Amino acid sequence: MKPIVELITEWDTYASAHSEVNVEEFCKYYLAKKEALEKRNLFAGMLPPDTDSVLAKLLGRIAAIYGTYSKMALRDKLELDAFYFLNSIYHRRESQKKDIIQFHFVEQSTGMDILRRLLLAGYIKEREDPADKRAKLVSITTKGEKLLLEVYQLLLKPTLLMFRPIPDSEKQLLIDMLSPLEVKHGEILAKNRNKRLDDILLQEVGEQEIHKAYSDFSEQIKEFVKHKSPSK
Repeated sequence: MKPIVELITEWDTYASAHSEVNVEEFCKYYLAKKEALEKRNLFAGMLPPDTDSVLAKLLGRIAAIYGTYSKMALRDKLELDAFYFLNSIYHRRESQKKDIIQFHFVEQSTGMDILRRLLLAGYIKEREDPADKRAKLVSITTKGEKLLLEVYQLLLKPTLLMFRPIPDSEKQLLIDMLSPLEVKHGEILAKNRNKRLDDILLQEVGEQEIHKAYSDFSEQIKEFVKHKSPSK
């Protein structure tokens, strides 16, 4: 493919995925993509057969690496899940237990156990919700706030280790690209937590697009297997 044609194709792809586009942001995106392709030693060469799966695996592994670093930083100070709960309670000031649990997409029993441990440790307090006698409102205590500020300092370590070397402009580009995904699927999951994944997929993607995706994936799998199979 001629360079100018390749560039136009990339621009069309980028423009179709963004409501507002400009040349500067496109250039950052294009150069970042080219650099990534040149350094294609992702996952020790164990690349999935399609781009969507590569992205999913990349995000998953980055999250797992960051989670591991964070646990190393916290050690015996506080469990990582408990930190996430305590942090959201701090920012919400006061919230129903169920809202905190739903925000973190964990099972009800798991969320209640985390809240119970925070309550027993004296990091949060609870009271009856005046608007709903069946519900409890939770808020952070002075002790919990003190701990949270200490944990912020500890969690700066994995953040610096992983993200400090990346230029600010590239970090902002990643934030701009991924934020809509987080917002969209946070809302989808919150509204459809009790549905089957197949039903959510049909609702959000549509039957025709699903069939097309599986058809494309079948072809990609064939090529993937062909290249991975040992030569005879």
